[in-house]
Amino acid sequence: MAELSIGDDPVTGGRTSVLSPSTHTAKEAPSQQSGKDEMGTRYGRRASDGTYEYYDNKDILLEAKERDERKARSEARAEAYGIFGFFACGVLAYLGFWYFDGADLPKWLRFSSIVASCCLGAFIFAKLADFLSMLISIVFLVAILGAIGFFVWSVV
Repeated sequence: MAELSIGDDPVTGGRTSVLSPSTHTAKEAPSQQSGKDEMGTRYGRRASDGTYEYYDNKDILLEAKERDERKARSEARAEAYGIFGFFACGVLAYLGFWYFDGADLPKWLRFSSIVASCCLGAFIFAKLADFLSMLISIVFLVAILGAIGFFVWSVV
């Protein structure tokens, strides 16, 4: 077997060639035809899923980073609301059994109903986390505006 030197292609066994700017057509490299030897700047980043993404424009890169940050905040909010929903629905199910005389039911049925309501509450609260967060913000804002309005009404 022949030795490979620098520039040899081990797959085809031939020499690799580098195209000179004069061999490019207008379709392939318009910047080469105009006499400019400029390379475009590429921006890359590691995405939240572990893959690498490359962008030709820095603005698009910044938008992608912002989109990933919003997604991470939304996922963190969903986790917090899911934990809250787990405990809140578990307590509500327990109180419901206590209030509606569920003590007569078998212990396995009460236990499995409470566990199922915990899981269902965690799922529902996690899925509606963004909506619930916005709803709480709106209610809080309306309460502040109502308090200011009440204060102004009572003073005047």
